[in-house]
Amino acid sequence: MEARAGAERPPLVARLPAWALGLVPLSLIAGAAALLALLGAPGLGDRRGPPVEELAVERTVLRPGEIQLTVRNDGPDAVDVAQVIVNDAFVPFTASDGESVGRLGATTIDIGYPWIEGEAYEISLLTSTGGTIDHEIPVAAETPEQSSSFFALMALLGLYVGVIPVALGMLWLPFVRRISQGWIRLLIAFTVGLLTVLGVDAALEGLEIGAAAPSVFGGQALVLLGALAAYFALAGVD
Repeated sequence: MEARAGAERPPLVARLPAWALGLVPLSLIAGAAALLALLGAPGLGDRRGPPVEELAVERTVLRPGEIQLTVRNDGPDAVDVAQVIVNDAFVPFTASDGESVGRLGATTIDIGYPWIEGEAYEISLLTSTGGTIDHEIPVAAETPEQSSSFFALMALLGLYVGVIPVALGMLWLPFVRRISQGWIRLLIAFTVGLLTVLGVDAALEGLEIGAAAPSVFGGQALVLLGALAAYFALAGVD
């Protein structure tokens, strides 16, 4: 009897909860990645050839007599910013986190320059190896300060865009209840078409913004993965 009871006992895998079964491969992947990083990726060797210098300008801030550029190292090698050129003229500058920017590192470059509102400016960052990273300001304008009035204005714009149109749309409910099914199908088709246009426009805008971000982060891929994750999350909740 005891041997029979032991034979009928379910295996350990069948007794584990579902979340534990999913945690096992994730733990193995995390452990393998940590071990690879700890050992310094053995077997890959050092990269040879000239240094690859890439800087991506993440943010541009203009204040009276000053231009601030927040740059991030988008390449595999460290980049040393040696000089800054604005419209073919060398200008003084300071770097908040040092002139040497390591891989995935960032620094803010403060450029003292008497810019004029409405003018266009070409900025070139000259590296220690003689390479240049170009950045264009098509129309110079002072960057607004992030004060309480600024956030209040953003909240007001959100009210205009997100709350008022929905409230106006709900006022059509008594009218929709009294029209025929044919007209309802027409309105639904129009709504679906409008949402499709808005979705395509949002996707194109997101891909354009993702392309302007540092390529090391895979901005366009993140847009697609975010859309898929949002769809699966809504489907799971539903």
